[in-house]
Amino acid sequence: RMQLGNLLLLFARGVPVIYYGDEQGFTGDGGDQAAREDLFPSRVASYNDNRLIGSSASTAVDNFDRGHPLYQNLAALTALLRQHPGLRRGQQLVRFSERRAGLFAFSRIDADSGREVLIVFNSAETSRTHAVPVAARSKQWHKWIGDGAATLATVSIKLTITLPALAYVVYAAD
Repeated sequence: RMQLGNLLLLFARGVPVIYYGDEQGFTGDGGDQAAREDLFPSRVASYNDNRLIGSSASTAVDNFDRGHPLYQNLAALTALLRQHPGLRRGQQLVRFSERRAGLFAFSRIDADSGREVLIVFNSAETSRTHAVPVAARSKQWHKWIGDGAATLATVSIKLTITLPALAYVVYAAD
């Protein structure tokens, strides 16, 4: 779920803010004073009782771990963000959303190149499939990152996306 949140935070319109320790799964006890511990080994009991997301480690040990799954996820997503201006400044179009947990799809379209990037995530605990409408000029697609499979229906100009539970995928038009 954190990886889905990271995807939305970084690729949807707005100014993304990643809080210190998010990349290591830190949760904090809340409030301004106890929001986050540092990444060094801690002796503070109220920090060391926190359950870290994506790790069996505790804050009692050094937590600067470049191999942590959330660190790896954020590194991959921010690399795409740096490489593709349309993800930072492109027009955002919501392509599909389910009323409850399920698929949410939106495109970012680069104003200079016209390139469309389709971002889809599944917040449901079951797999989902949907034919997502895309721009008519977007005929060829390739996957940048994620777990979903896609097929293009050229007649209806829709990209049929199948995503496993709690997964995301990012496709870009050529």
